[in-house]
Amino acid sequence: MPKTRESVSGLARYLATPETAKHRVFVFLEKSILPDNKLIVLALEDAYFLGILSSTVHQPWALAAGSRLEDRPVYSKTTCFDPFPFPDPTPDQKQKNP
Repeated sequence: MPKTRESVSGLARYLATPETAKHRVFVFLEKSILPDNKLIVLALEDAYFLGILSSTVHQPWALAAGSRLEDRPVYSKTTCFDPFPFPDPTPDQKQKNP
């Protein structure tokens, strides 16, 4: 976990999801919250990524690419996140709402 904590230390918040869960939910955690080994931590603080990871495109991808523990899906950073084909938006497409 030291590398993970180091990767989020410069951020105000970061994305996290339980490694094993019946329902896949990504949430922002404040940097004051120290993650443990049961969380998948992503050093991303932009809501754009929360939208992509919560989308109807990524959710089925994660179910297909991940594994299972009994009847619960397991999210693996190396099989679910790393190879995911994130869109490459233009700056106008990625612009935040005021």
